[in-house]
Amino acid sequence: MMVEDNLDMMDETIAFEADRAWIDEHIATLVEHFANHWIAVKGGRVIASEADLGALLSKITDLAHTCIEYIDGQPAIESV
Repeated sequence: MMVEDNLDMMDETIAFEADRAWIDEHIATLVEHFANHWIAVKGGRVIASEADLGALLSKITDLAHTCIEYIDGQPAIESV
């Protein structure tokens, strides 16, 4: 059972990291549509958005497996 639990945790981590990378890849479009809003991303798509974090969290049924990010509307600063 422990091996299955560890595999499930690894799968969840990989999925979360994939959603985080998806946000980074699509940040310009997300800023256009969701500036100054919280977004919830799961499976490479925005499943909810709200200006208020509490309102967003109340919409999410699977918080442990959903990537939540604030889109501040500012252009990303790239470091050299």
